[in-house]
Amino acid sequence: MKIITGIAATTHIDKHNEKISKECLEDMANQVHTKYIPLDIEHKGIYIGVLLCAKVKQMKDGEWGLYFVAGTFENQEEKDFYPYQTPNTIWKQYIHLIDDNEDCSFFVELEKNNKDEFRQYLKNEKIDTREYIQKSFDAPTVILIALSSLQAGIMVFNLIKKFKKEKPKTEIKIRITNQKKGISKTIKVNGNDDYDIEPILKEFLKK
Repeated sequence: MKIITGIAATTHIDKHNEKISKECLEDMANQVHTKYIPLDIEHKGIYIGVLLCAKVKQMKDGEWGLYFVAGTFENQEEKDFYPYQTPNTIWKQYIHLIDDNEDCSFFVELEKNNKDEFRQYLKNEKIDTREYIQKSFDAPTVILIALSSLQAGIMVFNLIKKFKKEKPKTEIKIRITNQKKGISKTIKVNGNDDYDIEPILKEFLKK
């Protein structure tokens, strides 16, 4: 089962001029922790996985978001292991993955047809990644890479540049974030440039 994280809903006014209350988001999180709820693509009844845990957190603009961790099924056996509407007894095992997103991270955006190849490329280098979804499955694919140190950040950035050099037609953007500080910076990756990532990483990793 592939683990993904993301934001399911927020208290922002949506395209239908409607707004979900914080209390409603909290009720949704409680439902996830009570029973297994299917991961549904755009509410179309296409179930591809299961919601494992959720948490309501304040966003940097003052609004509230329902952050989630889910698993997407890779075979029928995995699906059978999480029968929908039965008690969710494992949500506490995954809640830390939501809080991990507060640390310094790379959010790497690239075309969907390059997603699996990119993740395998990083996996071969022993780099852990997670897919990150923001409210819509039609949004660009984003790969989340948590950064534990300056050296790790430089290494990952150089690997991303190397991938870009090998796939020059692939457009890659990196959003470096530190949610605790409420700061972010977006970089468009060019495999041939000598962009100095170190000063930016030092700023974002500073305690």
